[in-house]
Amino acid sequence: MSKEFYFIACFFISFQINAQLINWIIIDFAPYYINTDELEVQGRDRGVIELLHQQLPGYSFSYSQLPGSRLLHELANPQHNFCFLSLYKTPERLKLFHFSNHPSTIGLAPTIMMKKSTALKLKLQSNKPISLAELSANHNLVLAASSNRSFGKSLDAIIKSIPAEQKIYRAGNDVLNSLMTMLHKNRVDLLLGYPDEQLYLAKKLGFIDEIEIFTIKEAPSYSVGYIGCSNNSLGKDNIAQLDQALLSIYSLPQYYQVLSRWLPEQFHSDLKIMLQQEVGQYGAKVAP
Repeated sequence: MSKEFYFIACFFISFQINAQLINWIIIDFAPYYINTDELEVQGRDRGVIELLHQQLPGYSFSYSQLPGSRLLHELANPQHNFCFLSLYKTPERLKLFHFSNHPSTIGLAPTIMMKKSTALKLKLQSNKPISLAELSANHNLVLAASSNRSFGKSLDAIIKSIPAEQKIYRAGNDVLNSLMTMLHKNRVDLLLGYPDEQLYLAKKLGFIDEIEIFTIKEAPSYSVGYIGCSNNSLGKDNIAQLDQALLSIYSLPQYYQVLSRWLPEQFHSDLKIMLQQEVGQYGAKVAP
């Protein structure tokens, strides 16, 4: 075998191996990713990735753990080859990443957590939706939220309009954990997030009995996340494969089980309805 042919063969084999590899970004963000040995695959999004892997036996999956504050920057670098599960689609992001056509996760929309004492002071009724815009404009409350994520077009616009002195908009590792601690210590009044992550952390931090969660009038009935991959040829190919795999996992009982794993029991029936509505658009069915 000539040297030229040898190097060409090695390059081709290397390309084939790389083309069959999907490198996922994972972040330390419970309950979506729980990066401890005993619960590593128990995170919601990590569980969905495992189901996708079962549908793509010819692919190898690898994992790169990054700080949440670096997620979008690294994913947007076309010199890298990364994918990430459960991203909101926004016009800005569509320019930066390849997105799946089909959703990877469906869950309840963002909610507002506050202390029961605050809800009592504002005379809010439990289980009744509240307006984030009205709360911020009329009551001089301080809102806490993570700055390295999108909460949807309407809520993102409201957050942007809130005066700087009325919001703590922070990025970094364990950001929700630190913001929830600030809520517990009365340094902020409202915490924007999702019910599964809010209840998970409130229980973990030991003050679940002190808080109350409200749905938001400006939020949609549910939230949909998509897979995003690097904006290059390999990312495009990976998205095409992952899109087909998503259609295959919708009907698996394990898919619903993963999505509801960390969601409070009272939200399970709502999730089932939302899931049926969303995946039904693609001719898929949810397992009973």
